[in-house]
Amino acid sequence: MTARFLVPGAAALALAMVFPAGLGRAATTSSTDVVLDAPLSVLEKPANQDRLGRDITFHFADAPGGTPIEGRIRSRKHVTNSFKGVEADCEAALVSTLETIAISARQRGGTRVVNLRSFWAGYPTSSATTYKCGRGRVATSVSLVGTLEGSN
Repeated sequence: MTARFLVPGAAALALAMVFPAGLGRAATTSSTDVVLDAPLSVLEKPANQDRLGRDITFHFADAPGGTPIEGRIRSRKHVTNSFKGVEADCEAALVSTLETIAISARQRGGTRVVNLRSFWAGYPTSSATTYKCGRGRVATSVSLVGTLEGSN
């Protein structure tokens, strides 16, 4: 029995022939993808508050607890890019994501979602004033993760 060994350069050459340039990159990234820090102040708009409802409260970054923890909650929503621009699309994606979280919170008996963080590229980032918004050629998305709390 004869053992065959590939030298490192030969292995790289063999892989290059099997996988063309760029094929090994993540499918969700391209040269047009951008991740923005968008302001959370858009949630103060009455239209957005009406859409989300006032029975569930959202607290970004660390917030003091005190009520029983009901568990982790997360959502990621996409909106099709519009002619209105990046800011409007990021706002629409944020509200859509929070709507889904609010629906889930109501179903589970929660009243507050605390410690909300943007969850982008596998890493949560926490801010009380901004959130991460990803924009590609076709869609804009927001991904959030937080902790659901029950009523006092």
